[in-house]
Amino acid sequence: MCRAIAPLAVAAVAFVWGTVIVKPMVRPAAAAEIVVTFNREQAVAVRSGDIVIALPPMKNVRWHVSFDRAALEPLVPAERLQEPDEHGWRFRVTATDGETTLTVTPITRGANPPHFTATIRIEHDA
Repeated sequence: MCRAIAPLAVAAVAFVWGTVIVKPMVRPAAAAEIVVTFNREQAVAVRSGDIVIALPPMKNVRWHVSFDRAALEPLVPAERLQEPDEHGWRFRVTATDGETTLTVTPITRGANPPHFTATIRIEHDA
């Protein structure tokens, strides 16, 4: 007798003496969403694949955003980096280990605008 098997994420199907053995695939842990603020002195720990959400330190300001594109992939269009919405900036962590920074500077007419920096430590998955 043969039964139909519903579509599953299956790593292996084996026939053993007329019995179907289905082994489900182990899925990796879902990416975490980590909120980064710029008023911390310590690094924020993340893993490759996580989503970093950075909230603007001030509202109604245009920003210059500096980050390492080898470590962080922006999830907002390039034209939205200067003017984030109320949800801030979103980046996917693409590096597998190391440390990087995300710095935002308000675009002003003054000579010395403040710089806001968040340090992000990328931990290697074991």
